[in-house]
Amino acid sequence: MKAYKFRAVENLNRVTDILTNRRLWCADVRSLNDIREADIRVGNDRGQEVRLFEFGLKVSKAISDWRVCSLCKTFDHDLLWAHYAEGSRGVAIEVSVPSTDATPVTYSDGFVFLSDYVEAGVDAAVRAALTRKNKAWQYEPAFPFLSTYS
Repeated sequence: MKAYKFRAVENLNRVTDILTNRRLWCADVRSLNDIREADIRVGNDRGQEVRLFEFGLKVSKAISDWRVCSLCKTFDHDLLWAHYAEGSRGVAIEVSVPSTDATPVTYSDGFVFLSDYVEAGVDAAVRAALTRKNKAWQYEPAFPFLSTYS
């Protein structure tokens, strides 16, 4: 699947690294630009407090081990150039990503709740938290490339 990584050229080392070494930078979840990314909550879950607390600890630990590389489905979008390519002075690099590694972003004003993922497991909860962004970001025709830190 074709995807595009927007980069500013002010840090030419990262652009060169993508082109020369064919690798993408995957950001730590604490450095993502939407304060609601990687945000997972506890809802009205009476009677499951201990179970959700223990599950929440596992999810929190797992989230810190994941990295995200945000890629776009298109390079033809003025706001993407403005925000991620140094005010349209940067570059968009076409990359090929296995479709199994590309997870579409869900844009929502809602939250990801632990209770919705207890049965599905930790990885499902982490993936849901890392692929949900606030609706304010919906202009981005993006999907993240998710990977675990190694």
